[in-house]
Amino acid sequence: VYSHDALNEGFSNFLRTFDFIPQLKKIKSPTLILAGKEDWICNPEQAKTMAKHIPNAQLKIFNHCGHAIAVDA
Repeated sequence: VYSHDALNEGFSNFLRTFDFIPQLKKIKSPTLILAGKEDWICNPEQAKTMAKHIPNAQLKIFNHCGHAIAVDA
């Protein structure tokens, strides 16, 4: 269920300090990370960080795409 209250609570509170990067090394499955070069929600730098910390990760950045790669590409 979509909730403005939950979003406001998250973005004004715990999501400001949430950091899952140390846990990424635990991922054992081959991982494909897709990112849009114009994505302002999860920008390419964040995708690069994920790829760096996940073993056996592959990263593909799509030019001229935002967060909705399937629509933009």
